[in-house]
Amino acid sequence: MAAKTVKIAGKDVDVREFDRMDFVAYHEGPNVLPHDLIFHTFHASAAAGNTPAIVDRKTGYTASYQQLVSDILVCRNRLRETLTPETVDALRKDREVSILLWSAGYEFTVGFFAVLALGAIAVPLSPHITVPEALHYSRTVGAHAILTSSAYTRQAKKLQQQLAQELDFRILETTSLLWSPVIDMRTIRFQSGRVFDQNKPAVVIFTSGSTGPPKGVALRRYMLFYSANSLIRAQGMGAHTRTIQFLPTHHATGLLFNTIPTLVAGGCVEFDQGNFDPASVWERIRSGELKTFSAVPTIYVRLLRHWDAVLSKRADKQEYLKALSKISYFASSTSAVNNQTFTQWQKLSGKAISERYGGSEFGNVYLNPPGLTPVPGSVGVENPASESKFADGDHGEILVRGPMLFSKYMNDPLATYNSFDSEGFYKTGDIGRREGNVYFIEGRASIDIIKSGGYKISALDIEKELNSHPKVEEAIIVGVDDEEFGQRIAAAVVLKNPTDTLTLHELRQDLRTSLSNYKLPTMLRVVPELKKTSTMKIPKKLIKGELFGIPHPDIQRWEKKQSKL
Repeated sequence: MAAKTVKIAGKDVDVREFDRMDFVAYHEGPNVLPHDLIFHTFHASAAAGNTPAIVDRKTGYTASYQQLVSDILVCRNRLRETLTPETVDALRKDREVSILLWSAGYEFTVGFFAVLALGAIAVPLSPHITVPEALHYSRTVGAHAILTSSAYTRQAKKLQQQLAQELDFRILETTSLLWSPVIDMRTIRFQSGRVFDQNKPAVVIFTSGSTGPPKGVALRRYMLFYSANSLIRAQGMGAHTRTIQFLPTHHATGLLFNTIPTLVAGGCVEFDQGNFDPASVWERIRSGELKTFSAVPTIYVRLLRHWDAVLSKRADKQEYLKALSKISYFASSTSAVNNQTFTQWQKLSGKAISERYGGSEFGNVYLNPPGLTPVPGSVGVENPASESKFADGDHGEILVRGPMLFSKYMNDPLATYNSFDSEGFYKTGDIGRREGNVYFIEGRASIDIIKSGGYKISALDIEKELNSHPKVEEAIIVGVDDEEFGQRIAAAVVLKNPTDTLTLHELRQDLRTSLSNYKLPTMLRVVPELKKTSTMKIPKKLIKGELFGIPHPDIQRWEKKQSKL
């Protein structure tokens, strides 16, 4: 059939491909939300009743879904007024517009979804970020504006001044926009026009930057609801779900695993992102309101320590144990749970900690869903929503493909191209292995695989045993270049009791029962603490040089002639 066009309102329209939206005005208004599954679920939760959505322990805020939706609309409307006409026009044409977020807790949640409701890209910042770091982020994404709480307005203005010659960068302080009058949910409408392009970025999460300048990982809009829905189904989440959010929301786990799924399920997110207080968390457990619990290994360690030192000696300890036993699912992420913590928590709660493996660029690839008994040290089975393989059969670099893959590294097409193989698999840089249908992570190819004495050794395997040592509070293993061994296995250790001592000879003797001789550390340095990033990770590459890069009297070295150990 030959192409046929008709003239309508001065435009040539193909009769085979026209759409009614070609003839109607862009649909927007103060009470109009985007035709987007996330906002439909929020509206449904708000219309169903005045149930709590957010509890912010730091500020004392408790907001219902009706309050949350109302504040999102007010913030979105004010943001639209703040942006330039050119930026608003770009948004209406579904072009990429990035907005930074410098806030936390409830205020972050309002700002984040306000940016999404506008059709822009949300770029969360760490509350502790410096202006130079924020400057790098702004340039990488070509930021048009920043939503900031009053606590960070001064730093945001410094950022604006430094960007004045490059970007028309606007500031919107959001603190005063919270607790707006609640809107009658019956007056809210949804856009009648086209939906926002679900393949385009909605969020940018920056990498840790441990191997170079942080890269901006762009996540597609559809992935937010898709990954949330898969987690909701896997964990049986619903309106009963209460999630304590310890992790920062500029971190993929904190945002995509803890916050968004809970809200999409109609549950309640409790932000507890100040200085971690194990006593207050145990009281939240005692309340019996928590059905699932997600944290990093450090938090489990501190909860166990508080139990041993305080709660186990109390007359009412059974109340805590009874409430703990009612939590159906314990999850952990960011780093491996050591064997001692895994065993102690399982003995105390009656349930194992379920570890998982994922990344900002590719979501959760391996997981231990509820109902599956975790194998100690493993990250579970393959997520049905992902496809993975190893570079060498059942072992090697983990390669990932599937719908949860990121869109791109912002402003870096070459790095994006180089991160994939010829079949479209993302090269994670992590080394793993498969035993049956269960997967294990051996570490980063660049830092956690140590070549010593002709062996390839997983630093994580050694760390699991080292962190189970009765004197050790926390420890890492790194490879230090050495003429004799190729690399020495170097241990950096924090002791539980600062008055204790630990020698390398003693450590090697204690580890011989669980590690092969070639896996025993040949260097040891006892330190008061190990530095951590804002996401509770230890930046090994950065601190390796600090601890072992130059001679230091605290470094203990083992030589073959000293002992057979």
